[in-house]
Amino acid sequence: MPSLEVLHQQFRGANFVLLTISVDYEGLKPVQDFINIHHHTFPVLLDPKCEALDLFEVKGIPTTFIINQ
Repeated sequence: MPSLEVLHQQFRGANFVLLTISVDYEGLKPVQDFINIHHHTFPVLLDPKCEALDLFEVKGIPTTFIINQ
């Protein structure tokens, strides 16, 4: 996550978007607490039903995808 924050800061505003998806079953609170403690500034989407895992055929967590526009 720290390296994602560096990437987000380095390319923010340069036609670049960094999105993260949390599949935490406990909802928003633990995710928000983690983001606040570590001072991450990138957007975090919530997917407690793990629909993104199925859509992108993710086999392990964490997984990183780089998608060209």
